[in-house]
Amino acid sequence: MPARSCVPLFRSLHPPSARRRPLVVAPVATSTTTSGLRLSVVSVEEDTSVTIEGAHFPADSSFSVWMEWRNNRGETRSILVGTVRSNKDGAIKATVKFPAEMRDRVILAVRVRSTSGTVASAATWFVNANSQKGTGSGVPTGSEAKLPYLQIISVEEGDSVTVKGINFPSGKRFDVLMDKKGTNAEDGIEVDSIRIPRSGSFTATFDIPKKLKDRGEIALRLEASDGSGYYAYTLFENETTD
Repeated sequence: MPARSCVPLFRSLHPPSARRRPLVVAPVATSTTTSGLRLSVVSVEEDTSVTIEGAHFPADSSFSVWMEWRNNRGETRSILVGTVRSNKDGAIKATVKFPAEMRDRVILAVRVRSTSGTVASAATWFVNANSQKGTGSGVPTGSEAKLPYLQIISVEEGDSVTVKGINFPSGKRFDVLMDKKGTNAEDGIEVDSIRIPRSGSFTATFDIPKKLKDRGEIALRLEASDGSGYYAYTLFENETTD
């Protein structure tokens, strides 16, 4: 499973029953190692395949791809599921199939390891669910009960969005940022800040900035104010919900 030095990323989870169309297109699970390697899960087909992308890997190199599962005793089972080669910029992308032993498991990890030359390894975990239902994080987990996620509750077009966060780090303050689709709201417009209560869960309403009020889709990001690297983001449709 991923090392504890990984920076968590929490993606959104939107229940299909709460709206006519799902707000989320694909699960995003990302981890960044201390050496700067970045690995993301960008889509999942339940019990079938997972697509990964990576950056900052050694260029023009071969890597093995492993799928991992941790049991209740903390023991990790790893199975080789494929190989991938980085391009001249150190980027990788691959879709690998689920081994039979990993099907029906709820939480899995995917790991990429160098096969020769410079030693490089990165991993992240994901939920074995179709893209619109998934969630993910760069941190390890031994339990399926404490998944951190964001949920869009309601939207007032061009005015505000109400969001619910669950299983966030308690006591930590997060800046709230918004920006256009495709940015993940990195360096976005700061609209508010919020301190996570002891329970780790919260519901809050944030105003949509004037610059974004006519956008069809808006990225929402929560980023730890203390510079610790914790962040969360999701995408919502800027139209009034029922």
